[in-house]
Amino acid sequence: MIASLTNSMGTAFWMVYHVFSDPIVLEECRAEAEKLVQLDDNGVQTIDLAKIRSSCPVLFSTWAGDSVIYAHWRRGEGVSPDEKRKTPFTFRPFGGGTVLCPGRHFVTAGVLSFVILLLLRFDLKPAIKDGRWLELRKKMSMTAAMPVPKDEMPVKLAPRNTQKGPVNISTIGGKLFY
Repeated sequence: MIASLTNSMGTAFWMVYHVFSDPIVLEECRAEAEKLVQLDDNGVQTIDLAKIRSSCPVLFSTWAGDSVIYAHWRRGEGVSPDEKRKTPFTFRPFGGGTVLCPGRHFVTAGVLSFVILLLLRFDLKPAIKDGRWLELRKKMSMTAAMPVPKDEMPVKLAPRNTQKGPVNISTIGGKLFY
């Protein structure tokens, strides 16, 4: 449970930050998210998360980039062929290889649902004098796989008029993300 809180919150923050702080990425992600919405006769919007990987290349690459870009446990550009390999009995609290943590799917679905709803329903802008997004410094916790922002980033959250009504987020399309 601890991992799900520390890692999913940090991942969600950085994904929102990277999507909303870049106007080009924001426009492309919004256009992709809008194509996912299907409206039924009762006015209920359905978003099929199973279509994200195939229908939202920019949004999904932002997710994939944010969830792996902060590989703080790596040294340098890669592992040297001369470097001794660690013992196979290394501490792996969330698994590895064939026993990867199944919770990664839960977190992926949760974070992507959150970001898609923000994209569709809200405008998010910095609430500072000049209106620029700041380049935030990162702070690492020993227990987290993702850094948290060291600086505060106050934002203005304003509803968009384009999306209203109930939303159903589903995975009816079959295979999820990986």
